[in-house]
Amino acid sequence: MVTAEWQTLIQEKRAVRDGEIADKSTVCQQQLAKLGLPRTTIQDQRIYLVQISQFFQALVQAAADGTYDSNFFGDSMTTEGYEKRIRVVVQNLNRDFESKLDEHGER
Repeated sequence: MVTAEWQTLIQEKRAVRDGEIADKSTVCQQQLAKLGLPRTTIQDQRIYLVQISQFFQALVQAAADGTYDSNFFGDSMTTEGYEKRIRVVVQNLNRDFESKLDEHGER
């Protein structure tokens, strides 16, 4: 025989489980929305891949040129934003190397 306490516990467990399922479903729906419309044909898939590769190429070119207009680069004052600025990172590494060479190198 199931007591009232057990019945309450079972109902609470179901509520928690249903809430977790709803939360996970929401996350999945958001991820699907980010993917955009389905690409069911080979042609649609190729077009999508070309678009992605062009976007990536533009980001790499911007990083190499030092033009950080895209939202991808974020805030330069954060570690993540700074690390995405390839040209700045390389310049700073070169400066660090130069100063260490001046300090510790032999002439």
